[in-house]
Amino acid sequence: KTEDSKDARAYSLSNDSSGYFGNLKYRRMGIRSGFTYLDEMISGFKEGKIYIMAARPGTGKTSLGMQILANMAEQGIPCLMFPTEVGAEPLIDKILSRKCTIALKKFQNGTFTTEDADKIEEMRSYIMNLPLTIYDDFGLDIDSYEKQIDKYAPKVVCLDYFQALKWKDPASVGEKEEAVRRIK
Repeated sequence: KTEDSKDARAYSLSNDSSGYFGNLKYRRMGIRSGFTYLDEMISGFKEGKIYIMAARPGTGKTSLGMQILANMAEQGIPCLMFPTEVGAEPLIDKILSRKCTIALKKFQNGTFTTEDADKIEEMRSYIMNLPLTIYDDFGLDIDSYEKQIDKYAPKVVCLDYFQALKWKDPASVGEKEEAVRRIK
């Protein structure tokens, strides 16, 4: 044997030293998003992975991210959302609108009927018991994100808009690479 073969990072296919085949039986679906097709495509959200959602502006990325977090929180999974373009209130409006089957426009305009108000009141304890935190501060840098993640200890984190982080040098690719490593 050479000195390199003793390196724990070197995986020898001939002797299956790290138990690849033995560990196959322990693989499981990750955290379900509530979107069956997405869950099947990515095998659920896996711990320690970063998932990037990209699309043109105004296509609903924030709404989709929030819906995924709400679905995960309904499963009892602690989630933390860092919105960077809208505050917590409109995000909670979207959750309640869906759960109460009340048009989102009514939340935006405050034009609730008595029946709507009753439905919202019935959902109060549901919302208050979700393990979902929305950290409403648009001026965070990577150190602040890391501090809040440590404080709230979520299982899932959604950073709504990576480019909106406060950067020491916005042109620095290395700073962004380091931020991704720290977030992961």
